[in-house]
Amino acid sequence: MITCLALRDMHARFDAAGSRWATQVECVYVPRGALRRFDPDQGCYPHIQRGETLDMDCIDCTWIPQLHVLREYGIVLAGPEPRTLIEPFSPEDLRRSMVRGIEGWPAQLCREPLPLGSWGLRGFTVLTMCRMLHTLETGTVVPKRVAARWAQGKLPGPMAVLIDWALAPTESGVDAAAGSVNATLNLIRYVREHCRQWDTASRHSRK
Repeated sequence: MITCLALRDMHARFDAAGSRWATQVECVYVPRGALRRFDPDQGCYPHIQRGETLDMDCIDCTWIPQLHVLREYGIVLAGPEPRTLIEPFSPEDLRRSMVRGIEGWPAQLCREPLPLGSWGLRGFTVLTMCRMLHTLETGTVVPKRVAARWAQGKLPGPMAVLIDWALAPTESGVDAAAGSVNATLNLIRYVREHCRQWDTASRHSRK
């Protein structure tokens, strides 16, 4: 059995190989059995983000849309088709993952907005909020930029301006004001409220 330490050493060798892509790897090592059906209590697995060291991390509800995309659109380099490894997710599964996911790092940003001082993080956050809102309303997962264009036609004017900024973010001039911290926080609050409304309606419909 391959250990986390062995995988960490392997990635260290990747980093030292000289390729400019070596430190851009993002992946998680999940046993085949654990892929079959999402279970938040399954535990933690070796995981690496670009520019970081491989470590153990837990898979939470935010992995549901990623697993859905892997199943439906994953490109096979070697081995079986993802559809044979992962059970399908229903639109309800995807919507509920948005309701739970919005209370993670987005809610944390509302409590502690200091990281949003990074204009890059603001752009990422705005596009992520667009996709969460799109999934909540449609029960599907689309690329962030597709969701952003959809959201521009749905949301009030100031939010549409914010989304336009996020599609081509900059840290200077008028565009920086359009993509301000307060504007980003307002969008997070808007999506949180819609998630709460959907959750309340969903709970009532099951009674």
